[in-house]
Amino acid sequence: MRHERGRTDGLDYSIYGLKSLTLTAEIARHYGVDLYEYSLPDDDTSALLRAFEGHQPYVVGAEEWEWGTGEDGYTDAERTAAGSVYELAYSRWNRTEFRRVVEAIGRPLYDRRILGWTTLTHANRFELDLD
Repeated sequence: MRHERGRTDGLDYSIYGLKSLTLTAEIARHYGVDLYEYSLPDDDTSALLRAFEGHQPYVVGAEEWEWGTGEDGYTDAERTAAGSVYELAYSRWNRTEFRRVVEAIGRPLYDRRILGWTTLTHANRFELDLD
């Protein structure tokens, strides 16, 4: 996703890449494979978790993103779509900073391209004792 920074709409493309990785992890989870916790050989922290942590400040504060946010800026639709993937991240790791993204944007969260209504499908999974 580092290469997405050079694009005119780098923030949106970076979040779109994060969604792709998350959807792959979700599909794998349904087949009993945990890609959410995959880590690089020189690090024991989840690579996906690190990507979520790295993008989290910009989802609600795009003005801090020092690379491109597109000709129209970071739109409300892009912000909501970006927040939708944080619904999955919050349900996976139950992290306060991910909950803040969800709350800042407001539920229900919807992604117009891929995820649909993530609030309806993934909100607070840790409370349901599903895993």
